Amino acid sequence: MNYLRVALILGCVFLFSNTAFSATPKSACIECHKKVTPGVVQQHLEGKMSKAGVDCSTCHGSDHKKMDDAKLAKLPTPETCAGCHKKQVDQFKSGKHELAWIAGTAMPMWAHQPSAVVGGGYKGCSSCHKIGVKPSAEEKYQYRYGNAQCDSCHTRHSFKKSEALDPRACQTCHMGFDHPQWEMWSTSKHGTIWQIEGNKSKRAPTCQTCHMPQGFDSSANEEKKRDIAGHEFNGKSPALRKQAFDLDYETEVQGAKTKLIVKVKNLVPHNVPTTHPIWNQVYLQVSIRGLNLREVFKEKRIYGRTFADAKGNKTLMDHDAVKLIEDTVLKAEETRVESFAFPTPGGTPSFDVEISLHYATPGELWPEAFAKRVASFTARGMTDPVFKSSEITKHCGNTKVAEGKLKKLPCP
Repeated sequence: MNYLRVALILGCVFLFSNTAFSATPKSACIECHKKVTPGVVQQHLEGKMSKAGVDCSTCHGSDHKKMDDAKLAKLPTPETCAGCHKKQVDQFKSGKHELAWIAGTAMPMWAHQPSAVVGGGYKGCSSCHKIGVKPSAEEKYQYRYGNAQCDSCHTRHSFKKSEALDPRACQTCHMGFDHPQWEMWSTSKHGTIWQIEGNKSKRAPTCQTCHMPQGFDSSANEEKKRDIAGHEFNGKSPALRKQAFDLDYETEVQGAKTKLIVKVKNLVPHNVPTTHPIWNQVYLQVSIRGLNLREVFKEKRIYGRTFADAKGNKTLMDHDAVKLIEDTVLKAEETRVESFAFPTPGGTPSFDVEISLHYATPGELWPEAFAKRVASFTARGMTDPVFKSSEITKHCGNTKVAEGKLKKLPCP
């Protein structure tokens, strides 16, 4: 009796497993590519896209049919992915990863590198910067491969979400002397805890925790609701920047002079800013208003790096630099103490204090040729929102001159 029961169970398992297997349509490409590129076929068949019925021809078309006409196969672009993942592609195109190719090619040093490093060989700079769009039709034609962009994180042909949500997916590019975010994070407490506890850790924020905030939306085929990670990768998003810094401040009235002490605390596990100084800087701004709210003092402190070129001129182009002149970058989890001195506002029993921290692209300091090249890639030129200053946080207060004490207040 037991043998009969086992036989029936095994028979049902075999029947339903074959039914499930045959439910996924078998592409005409597979038989040939199982011999030529077996790894690609295996990855595709194991992935969720295959199980959802996505066929090779969905992304590559159906013109390629023989060994000698491989060039007829279409290569995907973000527009290909947008057929199912429009929300993610739209978000991606509004973020800074979309500008990665432009950011690289705009650098003067790019033109002096061998094609294997900056071209279609994707052996050096271009291997990471290819995540950005190539703005001209000529460049897209020149580089047949490397235009998919999405597969920089969801690598082909598995295209796993789990891979892109692992911080090690970011390590490939965000490392090295000029953008050492991986080294900063992985050696911080956050990174150390994650490396010990792994992806299941609830204690350790990763790159994706902060730079890919979740949103509740439909899945690709809209059959259910689920969490969708944001794809802007914007380090200065409002929700993120409010959590990135803490400002503490106090005043000390000393007769005709007043001293303001501001403590800037970087709460994130990497330097700020971390990218090339030509692209981003952070600055602290202090404004004092006296009688009738007239501004009587204003000062700005910039956090970033300044270099000198071979001629001794100051430059933000780190690839043209021969010497670092100044480094005021806020280090990971550092508290920076800033001191400001100004004449005590007269004719008023109190004065207002406003302290703000900003994220900005220093476009006014760019060489003219560099600025023109960057502006040419966007329809809005230098007025594009990506180049505008972005407020990180702002704090306000009022100091009574007689008492010398500052009372912290909500900003208007």
